[in-house]
This record gives sequence, structure tokens and C-alpha cells, in this order.
Amino acid sequence: MFGESDVSRMRAEYLQWVRLVAEERWLDRGLTELPWWQDADDAEEIVNPQRHREAETFDQRKLSEDRPYIDLGKIIEYFSQITGMEIPDICSRKRGPVLPNARIDLTAIAVGRFGHRVCDVARLLEKNPGTVSRWLTMADRRSLEDADYRAHLDKLDTKLAEHAKPKAIK
Repeated sequence: MFGESDVSRMRAEYLQWVRLVAEERWLDRGLTELPWWQDADDAEEIVNPQRHREAETFDQRKLSEDRPYIDLGKIIEYFSQITGMEIPDICSRKRGPVLPNARIDLTAIAVGRFGHRVCDVARLLEKNPGTVSRWLTMADRRSLEDADYRAHLDKLDTKLAEHAKPKAIK
């Protein structure tokens, strides 16, 4: 039958990999004991940006880029100054042509660019964390599909970063 030999070959190759993994001595060890974690400096490290300068985040930003720190409350304050949106309006239940997009942009910047947690943004904006998570998903999807929107977020990011403090050394 057509393709049967390919399926058999692929199945055999898959089983070979399963056996190989099952026989590895590190299979029952902790995560940080796995071979590819040997060079990690701490448990939170995904990849060391000094050893892998080409590493990127999911949104194609350099991992080695030294991100400044801005307190979440200050991000909202600066965002309000930059955009002209009032903080009470951003936190309100109001809708309109501009507010929903401003909330999405703020979430994209606070969570996606400055690393704050969705639940913290939700608490500060007095919104449901599920709603804020959806805003982040919408912003991520839009920034992947729309270069102008990505440039808009980059511009907001740059303006906010001007107010930032250098990142504290751990």
C-alpha cells in the first residue's frame, strides 16, 4: 500500500528515540540536573544571554537586551502622561473608541516588555485576570501580524524606558 514503508520507517525511528530516552541515566533526575542545564547559573534561567547572544524572546527581542525596571504603578502613571489617557478612565468600566486599545497597549507593555505579571496588572486596573490575559494575547497576535502596531508598541516602550531605573543586580 502507498506510504506504508514510510510509516513503518517513521514508527521504527520514533521507537528508537523512545528507547534511547528511556535508557538515559538522567531520566529520573531533577530538572536542573539534566545535561542542558549544567551551565545554568540559577533555576530561573532559560538561557544565559552572555553565552548565547543570538537568543531571542518569543517576540523577536534580543534576550541579552538589558531591560530597565519600572514599577507597575509608575508604568501606568507614565503611560497616562504619554498617551493623555486619565488613569481613572483606564481603570474604569468605560468603553469607547480609544480606551479598549489603550488597555491592550498598556498590558502589552507592562507584561510583555517590562515583565510584570498579568494578575498584578489586573489588580491595579481592577480588572479580571482572564480579561487582562486576553488583552495580552490580542496584543501579541496583533504585533506579530501588524508591523505598524509593533512599531507603535516599540515607540511606547522607548518613551516609557526613558523614565526607568537601571535593573538591580541580583
